[in-house]
Amino acid sequence: MSRTTDRLEQLANMEERVQRISQMAALGELAGQVAHEVRNPLGIIKGATEMLAKRVSDPAMQRHIAVLLEEVGHLNKAVESVLRLGAPLRIQADRVNLQDLLQVVVQAATAGTKAGRHTVRLHFASDPLWIIGDRELLHHALVNLVRNAIQAMPTGGTVTVSAQPAPGDGQFLLTISDTGVGLTAEDLKRLGEPFFTQRSGGVGLGFALARRIVTEHGGTLDASSTPGRGTTVSIRLPAQVLDPPRRSVAGSVAQG
Repeated sequence: MSRTTDRLEQLANMEERVQRISQMAALGELAGQVAHEVRNPLGIIKGATEMLAKRVSDPAMQRHIAVLLEEVGHLNKAVESVLRLGAPLRIQADRVNLQDLLQVVVQAATAGTKAGRHTVRLHFASDPLWIIGDRELLHHALVNLVRNAIQAMPTGGTVTVSAQPAPGDGQFLLTISDTGVGLTAEDLKRLGEPFFTQRSGGVGLGFALARRIVTEHGGTLDASSTPGRGTTVSIRLPAQVLDPPRRSVAGSVAQG
C-alpha cells in the first residue's frame, strides 16, 4: 500500500513539473509577442511624455505627467519580468559572498519604503558564505523576495533575512521571513504560478522568476505560511569551499 501511495505521489509531482514546463513554454511564446506589441509603444509613450514634461510649466500638469511616467515605468518593469521569465537564463558564474550580497539586496529592497513602518533584520553566520553563481541574477531574485515580504505587511512589521550553513548537506540555507498577513493553504499552493498575485498592482512574476533563478543555480526555493502570522521563504544553494579572493598588495620597490 505504501509503495502505491509513493508511486501516486511521484506521478503527481511529475505531472506538476510537466504543467510548469508547459507554462514556461507558453510564457516564452507570449514574451515574444509582448516584446513587439507592448514594449515598443511604451518606449514611444515614455519619450513623448518626457518631451511634454520639458514644455509644460503648470505645476498641476507636471504632477499628472509625473504620475504617467511612473505608471509607464511600472509597465516597463512588468514587461521586463515577462521577457526575463520566458527567455533562457545565461548564468555568468563567479564567486559570490552571500553576506555581502544580502546587505546590498536589503538596501535595494528597502529603498523608497516609508521610514519607521518596516524593520529588516539580518542574521549571518560568522564565517563567510561563498557560492558560485551569477551575482546579478541572484540579486534580482532576492530583491523581489524581500520586497514581497515588505509588501505583505501593509501596516508595518518585521522582515528577518538570515543565511547559515545547512546542517550536514553541503548547502547554505537562506530564509526570508515576514510578520505579514500570511497565505492560505490554497494560495500557498499557487504561489509561483505565473501571474498569480494577491497584491493590488502586482504582476505575479517575481516569485516564479526567483524560483527559476535559484533552480538554475542548483538550489531549491520553498515557502511556508500561516494566515495572520506571516510567510517564510527558504532557499537552499550549494555551498562552495573557497578561499576568499586575495587582495593584491602593492610592494615597495627598492631604489638603488
